[in-house]
Amino acid sequence: GGNPPVASQRAWLPLALGASPPEAVRLAALPLRLDVEGGLGVRLESADGEPHRVRLRALPARGLRAAGDAALVDVPARGTASATLPIVRAGAARGSRHAVLLVAESVDGSLARTTVSVAPVEVAPDPSLLPRLRTALLVVGGLLVALALGFEAFRRTRT
Repeated sequence: GGNPPVASQRAWLPLALGASPPEAVRLAALPLRLDVEGGLGVRLESADGEPHRVRLRALPARGLRAAGDAALVDVPARGTASATLPIVRAGAARGSRHAVLLVAESVDGSLARTTVSVAPVEVAPDPSLLPRLRTALLVVGGLLVALALGFEAFRRTRT
């Protein structure tokens, strides 16, 4: 419809209560170009050289939806692990860009260690042909109406 474009991003506020533990893992997200649904690829790497079991969640902006539950990922001490989080377009405007928060929380110790990162998601433009042809069709229609009116005026002046 005629709704104005809306920029929507999640916000978070870290609260420090006591000593802040270091991050357990590092996150790297691949940019996602989303049509209707897609998978957000995330690479996880141990930040302290220890293996970790991590719960990975995506917190999308308004207009996008994370499909499914959080992913449990086993991150090795050395090297990387990868996961794919399903993201669905749920009303986001075509051609818009959004930020999705990725939250990785270690579940393998007595201390909850959380890492937060931002992943860019771009919603693909409208794939249909009509919006691109709208101006040309409007011009052709206007020319046809002008031609019909001119022909009628010519006919009336001859009789």
